[in-house]
Amino acid sequence: MTGSDAETYMLEGFEAGADDYIIKPVKRFELQARLFTCLRLGQETRLRRTFERRLQSDLQIASEVQKHMLARSVREDGFSMDLLHRPAENLSGDMVYFLQTGARSYSFLLLDVMGHGVAAALVAVYLRSLAQELIRQNPDPGIILSKLAANMWELAKPVDQQDDIGQYSFPSFCTAICMDINLDQQRLRWCNAGHVPAIITKSEGHPFRLESTSPALGIVPNAKLQSETVELDGNARFIAFSDGILENYFPDCTTGLNWLSLALEKNCEVPPNRFLEDITARLNQQKPLQEFDDYCLVVSDIYTSAPQNYLWRGSDLPCRS
Repeated sequence: MTGSDAETYMLEGFEAGADDYIIKPVKRFELQARLFTCLRLGQETRLRRTFERRLQSDLQIASEVQKHMLARSVREDGFSMDLLHRPAENLSGDMVYFLQTGARSYSFLLLDVMGHGVAAALVAVYLRSLAQELIRQNPDPGIILSKLAANMWELAKPVDQQDDIGQYSFPSFCTAICMDINLDQQRLRWCNAGHVPAIITKSEGHPFRLESTSPALGIVPNAKLQSETVELDGNARFIAFSDGILENYFPDCTTGLNWLSLALEKNCEVPPNRFLEDITARLNQQKPLQEFDDYCLVVSDIYTSAPQNYLWRGSDLPCRS
């Protein structure tokens, strides 16, 4: 309270932390009204802070649950896999799933739901749970992604009414790449639905890409996706990743894919976990080119003639000078 109405004093008062400024002579009802407003704002601030603490706690729990759902490290007979997962926020729309479907056969799925945060993570978890049952019924990648596409269409098909910020209620599409690896038949079946290509290198030859062969999941109804086949005439390594790794660190998709292809070709003798550590260290030296986006990176080795309880040995992997 002050007898001065000079703007300089008012500004100094607010800068010092005052919530209100009353000029004398003070009117009783005006003082009561302003005090009531301050008390109400204080109560709302306390409620908001309590809600934010609970929300942060819930997000932390959800983040830990999502981490446990991700297949981070796999060591099986003839197959190994390591994963790097970097969400932009607590939760991510990127999801990686692995399932052993036979004595020497495995299924692999990488999903990238549009956007990030809670909504994208929930959709990714829903699709992952659905995929688990689909893989057990039939591990054919084309059939799996076709059924996921139908469910994504029903979940996130365009709606007539948008919310206040002009976005649809759900993430509208999801890209995915699915693989079925059979070591006894020495073949890898795969299907890519709008996803950035996985890169694979075999015992002989340069790395090649498993390019997208269909639209992303949720773009069109009743999508019929077909599987492609790669013959595994020896050991092989593949890397699969979400587009966030390209958008964060490279000026365009082609540059990023070429960089990763070269890294794969020159480091095929390095164990999967060390390969991942090397890639991570090199990416961390670069400053993201835009607002940081979710990304994940998977590196996997396939040994068609590996003994039981196989552990990585450098001499058994393909190596190019």
